[in-house]
Amino acid sequence: MHDLLKLYSRAAARLASSTDTPAWEDDDDAPRYRSIFRRGNLPSPPAELSTNGMYIRRGTHTYPSLAVDSVHLFATPGVYRCLGLWIVACLLEPGCNEFWLQVTHAGSEVRHICVDTRYRSLDDEGEGLHTQPHAAVYYPGVVGAFPLADQPPPLPSLRLTDRAQRVAGFGDDDDRDTIQGFGSDIGAWRFAEVLLNLSQPWSKRVEVNLEGPSGFGGAAPDSAEVRFWLPGSDGWNPDEWAESPAG
Repeated sequence: MHDLLKLYSRAAARLASSTDTPAWEDDDDAPRYRSIFRRGNLPSPPAELSTNGMYIRRGTHTYPSLAVDSVHLFATPGVYRCLGLWIVACLLEPGCNEFWLQVTHAGSEVRHICVDTRYRSLDDEGEGLHTQPHAAVYYPGVVGAFPLADQPPPLPSLRLTDRAQRVAGFGDDDDRDTIQGFGSDIGAWRFAEVLLNLSQPWSKRVEVNLEGPSGFGGAAPDSAEVRFWLPGSDGWNPDEWAESPAG
């Protein structure tokens, strides 16, 4: 099975990293100020790949009148970068697809991430024009504590469920080993963009949140909330990497 870091490490090394905004305006062709992803630029995502460079925990965020699912991702910037590039590569594959990432870290409660683009199906009752992405342009940016709080819909939607039947829901924690995302092309791109910005060497952020409408925002109303943890954060436990390397 392909390994996430090995498959996307070369593309990760070429990612734009400058935050010099005036330079973006003066030089449209300078590759260090932006990355343009077209079909074929990134390694084609296999149906299945794996990583032991991250682990994911399940949780619940309780508001005064509501309890919602939450997922906690723990990884180094390099792993987040490859994860973001994989999501972009999945988006650029035409058609309705499912792409699977197996999380093999011993401490992970969630064992699978699925990029599911079956919402592109023409079998649904949706009317109007159906489109699919052919390219994405990435400009590096400084990520805030709630990086998508001011973004309009569509936002990332992550469903915490089981891989086999996709029927496990809130309260079925023993069966929910899968994150199914991300609801839309735009929502998936915004999620990937957060990951790419978190991976920048000048980023100082070690904890990031995507909350639902009851919180600060950043995730779709039907989504599990997401918290990203990086080395140096209060939630980072070096002992978790004793047997599984952080990458």
